[in-house]
Amino acid sequence: MVKNISIRLFFIFSLMVSAGVCALPVWGGSPKREMRGVWLATVWGIDWPSVTGTTPAIQRKQKAEMMELLDRCEKMNLTSVFFQVRGMADVMYDSKLEPWSSFISGKRGISPGWDPLEFVVNECHKRGLECYAWVNPFRWSAGTNYDSDIDRKWKDQGWLLSYGKYTVFNPGIEEVREHIVNICREIVTGYAVDGLVFDDYFYPNRIPETSDAPDYALWQEQSPWMSFGTGEGLTCIKRWPIYIACFLIRVLMLDSESRRPVLPESRIHLPINGECCRVGLRLTIGNIKKSIQTLSAGFTSRL
Repeated sequence: MVKNISIRLFFIFSLMVSAGVCALPVWGGSPKREMRGVWLATVWGIDWPSVTGTTPAIQRKQKAEMMELLDRCEKMNLTSVFFQVRGMADVMYDSKLEPWSSFISGKRGISPGWDPLEFVVNECHKRGLECYAWVNPFRWSAGTNYDSDIDRKWKDQGWLLSYGKYTVFNPGIEEVREHIVNICREIVTGYAVDGLVFDDYFYPNRIPETSDAPDYALWQEQSPWMSFGTGEGLTCIKRWPIYIACFLIRVLMLDSESRRPVLPESRIHLPINGECCRVGLRLTIGNIKKSIQTLSAGFTSRL
């Protein structure tokens, strides 16, 4: 039996429109239809799968559960499924860049013996549903000590940054940003997904803003993005949303190669007084325009 999941409907566009914020367009024109979507979370088996492993019996159970979930989506007259394919720098597809997710096989880096993303894309399309690959861009772990070869490599390269209970990729490092872009490119060129969705960036928050805070110097030392940007640099944490916008714009460039849309979800945890807010409800169209102007002034060369 599939556990009782909560259906999280997807209202990104209505949120952004009501706030006067444009969802940075990939293609011109009006959407072909209303979007009614559902998140299918895979971390800790929140929505799927209920069991992990690699045996044929477990594979059959996992596939049967997914088909039952997608049947429910079809009966509810939904249009889109947002399938979490990368939750903690581990993936639900056959990747050359990152390890298999422990949430499917039971052990990080071990193949489940089938390709969930390929399966979900095919089953969605059979039911007339669009399938979007849902990616958590920065999160590496939430308290779990991963120790695969690739994890040790990331640690040795200094790509990871810990604060509180989370360890995340440091997006202030150019190689990290390029790695995330390569992950997105791998997905959209290798699978017939209808697009990408970024949700829950998971980077450190609750960072004191004052320079006399006990950990302020350590934070500056660990965070290359504090001096990231044009001549004046990104010296203020409050300018972080501009950086995020620039990062998303960089990823949107993938469309010229892949013809897949990218939907930046509006929820971003801002490192300002520990505040978790919806950027789509706070940023104005003027802020977005200012970000794009910053890009044209030279930010893109640094992305």
